[in-house]
Amino acid sequence: RDVKPKNVLLSAYDEAKLADFGLALYVGRKFFSEQEMPLAGTPSFWAPELILGVEGPVHEVAFDPFKTDAYSFGVTLLLMLLGEDCADVQADDDDCTWMIPRSWQNDDQRTAELTQQVQRGRLSPEALDLLEKVMTLRQSKRSRLANPEIRQHDFFLKALNCQDLAAHLLGEASRRSISVPSPVRRSQPSHP
Repeated sequence: RDVKPKNVLLSAYDEAKLADFGLALYVGRKFFSEQEMPLAGTPSFWAPELILGVEGPVHEVAFDPFKTDAYSFGVTLLLMLLGEDCADVQADDDDCTWMIPRSWQNDDQRTAELTQQVQRGRLSPEALDLLEKVMTLRQSKRSRLANPEIRQHDFFLKALNCQDLAAHLLGEASRRSISVPSPVRRSQPSHP
């Protein structure tokens, strides 16, 4: 529930690890609804359905915390790739739509702006395609991060030279034995 650059940690092997475990909130076989789950995280990384709530135009299906995290991941990725999250901080504070990346009141506007970034050489076509899948304003059309189309996405596959992101990351981590140095024991001076 709080995917953002500050919550991404790097291991000694440069593996990214999330430090916030809001997704672990699971009771039985039913997730909390948006009314039961308190809002947490950093507002400029929230998915549109969290910002606009049930009255907003993008709220059409049951709340899915995995899809809200996918959107937050998209904002984080955008920030890492472009150095900006595209939020329009000049907007009126009473209008919460300022938290949705600027000019992205619909998916066509987002696609147009990101396509310009590809044309300028700031984004790869693979990055654009991945962002399109995880930053779709309508939750029902947004992919979960665990979906094969995301795990096996060309953006990750080209960068990591692997066929399946999860298998690559989990396989590498499980094969490595991490040696932890033993504590240094300081000898106590003996007193006669």
